[in-house]
Amino acid sequence: MRATPDADNGQPRVVVGLLVDPDASAELAEELAEDLPELLAEAVSRDIEWSLRVVRDPLTATLHDSVEILSATREHKRRENWDIAVCLTDLPLRTGRRPLVVDVDAEDRVALVSLPALGGIFLRRRLRRSIVRLLKDLVLTTTGDGSTRPGQGTMGPIVPERTAPVKRVATDEEIVDLRIVGSPARGRLRLLLGMVRANGPWRLVPALAKALAAALATSAIAVMNATVWNVATRIRVERLAVISLFSVAAMVTWLIVHRRLWERPETPSPRTGRRRRCTTSPRS
Repeated sequence: MRATPDADNGQPRVVVGLLVDPDASAELAEELAEDLPELLAEAVSRDIEWSLRVVRDPLTATLHDSVEILSATREHKRRENWDIAVCLTDLPLRTGRRPLVVDVDAEDRVALVSLPALGGIFLRRRLRRSIVRLLKDLVLTTTGDGSTRPGQGTMGPIVPERTAPVKRVATDEEIVDLRIVGSPARGRLRLLLGMVRANGPWRLVPALAKALAAALATSAIAVMNATVWNVATRIRVERLAVISLFSVAAMVTWLIVHRRLWERPETPSPRTGRRRRCTTSPRS
């Protein structure tokens, strides 16, 4: 790619824009932006000055598939005059029956990364490695006929593809040059853990303070009351199991109804659909 010369020292500069949802992904992007210049200098070239811009935009969270998100990211890139644009979203995207991890438009140097598909643990490390390889691939080289093409072999899974929960797949989308999806089993497990992390169920704890206080008070009375222990020892194990399951089901039902977490399934687009992420924030 043709980097813009820096007016101060004459060193070529590449401006990378990180377009993120205004949520937890923005915090990850800001941490990532601090580390990326040095990581890119080591992975690509120290002769390039890397400039990172983080922009929060809720627009991408309202779109229906990866192609629409890539198009919105491309428009943002043109308005901001970035060299490369990467959208980080906490929406769980899918292609067919597999979770979508990365979509790349190499010609326009635009990419999309679905954070839940990277998993719920070691997310920062996985995201850092993926973004470095992705940006390295988006530093395009000029071919003999004047056109551009992505770098060879730089973008790929973090571990060898035969053992990785992600892999490249072919796509018929015109603007998608590279697509990486999760495997049917391990990829879905990663997606589930990533969705749990993105939803942040621990944020419900303050909103459930009254229910927790009532549960602790009831437990304290039950511990000190001998009658409860006598009843528990006389009830059969099967009945105790049914009572426990009923209690858990009642609590889950109350959470869904009270917090309005139930949503009707949407009809996905024939290309790449998304599944809506339920919000478990106390503000819901």
